[in-house]
Amino acid sequence: MALVVIDAGHGGANPGAVYGGRREKDDVLALSMEVGNILERNGVDVYYTRTSDVYESPAQKTEEANAVRGDYFVSIHRNSSPYPNQYTGVESLVYNRYGEAARLAENINARLEELGFANQGVNERKDLVVLSGSQMPAVLTEVGFINSDSDNRLFDERFNDIAKAIADGILATVWSSCGVAPETGRGKWSGGGLSFWGWRRFSWESPDPGGLMGRDRRSLRGPYGWQAALLWRSWQAHWQRRSWKSTPE
Repeated sequence: MALVVIDAGHGGANPGAVYGGRREKDDVLALSMEVGNILERNGVDVYYTRTSDVYESPAQKTEEANAVRGDYFVSIHRNSSPYPNQYTGVESLVYNRYGEAARLAENINARLEELGFANQGVNERKDLVVLSGSQMPAVLTEVGFINSDSDNRLFDERFNDIAKAIADGILATVWSSCGVAPETGRGKWSGGGLSFWGWRRFSWESPDPGGLMGRDRRSLRGPYGWQAALLWRSWQAHWQRRSWKSTPE
């Protein structure tokens, strides 16, 4: 299936926003790890820009995401307002308000809104490196205001639900581009949509009878991966038709 890059904002000497001893870098690291765990349990490959309290610049994180050729980039942050309890809610930022990144952002926001967060919408930010430099659909999601007592209460009390909501928003986007039923996340075949790299990644859950491609969930990646995938799909359908015809009645 897809490769999703999960970025926990800030880290190390950069705590992000701070409120009453609460640090953004801690909140988002814990949340990012749980989101990634849920994605992995649903068959999605995950690359983490950090899994501990370390700092990398936004440019470094973007370079990593491009280097691993991720299909989606999700940077998780918490917002902050000039004054405590001035604003509440979730906001997602994208480089361009239209396209796959915007759909991903809307899917995430909608599910977080269902948990009780005010939905501050999806907005364009042209000046953020993780959005402008990522060669894949990229979203930066602000999961509530860290200097809002009500948002913090919701963040703490429904932490697992929040992680699941973000993961569900990502999965809905991935499955939509794959043509896989959202109710199950499964299908005869699945594949990521055409990425910035101009290739397609496919995998199958059905066996490969001739040993041509191996068995179970083999992936095709490369400059001509999508052509090879379509050829394999055609060959597989042909083999299935032959199998049905040769089955004793």
